[in-house]
Amino acid sequence: MRSDTSRPSADDPDRLLARWRALLAEQPHTHLPQAAATLGVSEGALLATRVGSGAVCLQPRLAALLDGIGQWRKLFVVTPSRLGVTIAILEVPGCREREEDRIELLGKQHRIVIDAARIRHCYLFEDRDVHGHSLSLCWFDAQGIGLGKLFLRSRRGQELAVPRLMAQALPEQSRVFAGTRDPDTGTHDPDAGSHSLGATGGEAASSGMKADARAGRLAHAALAATCH
Repeated sequence: MRSDTSRPSADDPDRLLARWRALLAEQPHTHLPQAAATLGVSEGALLATRVGSGAVCLQPRLAALLDGIGQWRKLFVVTPSRLGVTIAILEVPGCREREEDRIELLGKQHRIVIDAARIRHCYLFEDRDVHGHSLSLCWFDAQGIGLGKLFLRSRRGQELAVPRLMAQALPEQSRVFAGTRDPDTGTHDPDAGSHSLGATGGEAASSGMKADARAGRLAHAALAATCH
């Protein structure tokens, strides 16, 4: 029997999810951005296929979703950068709103600035794969381009965060991403969505990694750290 090599449509979540799972069966270390690129859809459209089986659509108001972040304990914040991705570890996280739809995530050595005006979709995503269990808050623009992910690494932090986040779930939980279907219709300016500043105010180049297979392995190694 000839395998299905055509690109799945974001409007067919069952087929898209089946293709994603088939890809993971062959390449279990494939990350969401890599899988989306391989399948020819946006990250948001791909994650939406997991609604009802790990993903929950949330109100796209990031400031409200981050209410109580100070109790969430250890967090990993992953944001795109010109070097690929930046991972910031926040041990004692804080959050504050700034003017012009800016949100700042604060840690002892990091200040992550998020352009909330670009955010159109947010998801709570619980996953179990070859790397173990993960729980993350993910946000995307109107085209489904990933703008950032926040991984909750503390079990106690997860217990405190999940009820707050679930209270912000949308009444309609759709597996079809309600946005621009073709990710090629727009360009991605990494600095426009969010970026990480170190204690000295410079971009956190020490956390930056080239967007290649090595970056993916390093990112998952970090995210697989033991929960505290």
